Amino acid sequence: MNTDAGTVETSENYREELEKKGITVHPNPDKIPQYHVERTIQTMQNDITTIIDSTPTFKRKHWLPAATFAAELRAACANSKTTKRFHGKSPIEVLERRKPNLSKFMRMTIGDIVVAKTPKDNKRWQ
Repeated sequence: MNTDAGTVETSENYREELEKKGITVHPNPDKIPQYHVERTIQTMQNDITTIIDSTPTFKRKHWLPAATFAAELRAACANSKTTKRFHGKSPIEVLERRKPNLSKFMRMTIGDIVVAKTPKDNKRWQ
């Protein structure tokens, strides 16, 4: 497993516990973080926080659906990286070679706010 060179990840206890499970730790050199993993976790936390903040009736049982919803919504939407590299396709289109099914997002009962941006050159859904 690749990790940061942080104090937790480089501690002897951490390594010993992972070794018991058959996992070998390979820390990155100091000052070179696992940026993409950390950024992904931060993004997911922000998405879930937004869902919680916009849902007055949010309960403990909604955690897993909120996390699943956030991940699926991100995978269904093209972003700046996929737009540039894969000509506007979403991660689902790139990885699974299929159009995302957006109807399930219309049925979601958690979260009361949806923000969408329509590209200026494409004012209608295709």
